[in-house]
Amino acid sequence: MVGELVAAPFDRLHVEVPAAWRRFTASGVAHGAALAEASFTTESGYVEVVGALRDVDAVAVPAGHVPVLVPAGRYARLVHAGELTRIADGFARIYAWADAHAVTLGGRKLDVGYHAEGPHELYIDILEHGDGPSASGE
Repeated sequence: MVGELVAAPFDRLHVEVPAAWRRFTASGVAHGAALAEASFTTESGYVEVVGALRDVDAVAVPAGHVPVLVPAGRYARLVHAGELTRIADGFARIYAWADAHAVTLGGRKLDVGYHAEGPHELYIDILEHGDGPSASGE
């Protein structure tokens, strides 16, 4: 993934993330790639990147952008077909599913599907899988 790092307090993300999307889409880096938003919980706090799913090895990372490695692994996934303003509810459904099935989730979230229309695919990394059903579904 290649994108723009959003460094802002959590209560400013509703302003800073849309501004970052405007800058990123104007940059032309996306050019045919799926748009995505990645967020991570780190020791320093919450980090968010808006950008495009690109093979970082295959493209030069433009000035003002950062590469983000989305590692292979197990992810809980939910297809969100609702309003963009309800994305947080989709992630909350994944957390509720994990709690109900003894699945420990990590701090890596990915939202793929920022385009004119259509669903978003929401992912959260799985650290430990309990005795519940497969975490690949909704």
